[in-house]
Amino acid sequence: MSNNSTLLTVCIPTYNRRNILDTVLTLIPQLTDNVSIKIIDNNSEMPVSDILRDCLTDKIEIIRNHANVGLSGNIIKCFEYCDSEWMWLLSDDDIPAKDAIHNIISTLERHPDVSMIKYSSNAGRTDLNFQQEVVATGQKDFIAKINNFSNLLFISSTVCRVSKMREVTKDAYYFTQGFAPHLVFILSHLAAAPDSKVLFSPLNVVNLGIWDVPGHVTWNSMLVYKSLADVLYLIRDREDRRILFLKINLYEHFYKGPIANLDFKSIIKIIVLAKNDGEEHNMIAEYLSTAVFAFWAHSGSSQRFLIKCALVSLTIFVLHIPIVNNVIKFFIKNKQPKRIFYYNRYFLFNKDYRL
Repeated sequence: MSNNSTLLTVCIPTYNRRNILDTVLTLIPQLTDNVSIKIIDNNSEMPVSDILRDCLTDKIEIIRNHANVGLSGNIIKCFEYCDSEWMWLLSDDDIPAKDAIHNIISTLERHPDVSMIKYSSNAGRTDLNFQQEVVATGQKDFIAKINNFSNLLFISSTVCRVSKMREVTKDAYYFTQGFAPHLVFILSHLAAAPDSKVLFSPLNVVNLGIWDVPGHVTWNSMLVYKSLADVLYLIRDREDRRILFLKINLYEHFYKGPIANLDFKSIIKIIVLAKNDGEEHNMIAEYLSTAVFAFWAHSGSSQRFLIKCALVSLTIFVLHIPIVNNVIKFFIKNKQPKRIFYYNRYFLFNKDYRL
């Protein structure tokens, strides 16, 4: 259990994940006198204390929420409950490397002045991982040096100086809908403390779990990507915001969709199919809530942004004229499968028990 002598706490937010046992069993042999584990159980159907009953020690503390506070809420709880200077935010289905704790402590000793360490991982494009340690100072430099956004989004490669991050907890709660509170913490902290540093490390301290295995539904990536753009509000400079959006859009394919790129042929198809599915209102809401925001984040000028909004809005209006809709529907060949998941946020939410 954490105390004043604890340097690093491995905080694991979890919900309904029985294979958390594998994660914990890999960690236990690595624990030292100044490292402990704290598990935040998001009111799982089977309490985590029951799953880990046979391996609990005084170095492991389990805190069980009285109610499920959601994915983002439970990650924020890790920042609140951690009472050591440093926290390794570890997902409940990711397996730590055999030397993870040793490498983290070694990094902390070499870089005692940083506010966050972002390790490499096998998330996204591994060829983009850093080959040497790189330090970024302040929000602008941090954004400029991000080279693998998928790894940045991956929580288990994140080690934070909690005492610094807690100062912006309010912002993390404000942006819970973005499903990436760890990004909110660091982006908001760097905006408030421009002299703070982030270390990008070439070391890999964890391996991805089973969330990307086909047929194993654990979280809804589409809903995360649809909501992620909101964190761009935390970027103060317009050019920095545009750069971060481009880095998100480079490999996260949602923002390469037809609406974000003004591909009118595809827009027409999607809107007509949405109307046929009885989802035309959700389609409009999707445009206004996500696509317009994407335009705003990426646009270099207000005029260009307003013109894009006007053009797509006019297209939506024209396509809702019955005779136009029917004519286009007649000429659409090889109708694509229903895309209800694409434009119905409520549908996405209800299909995903992990969020």
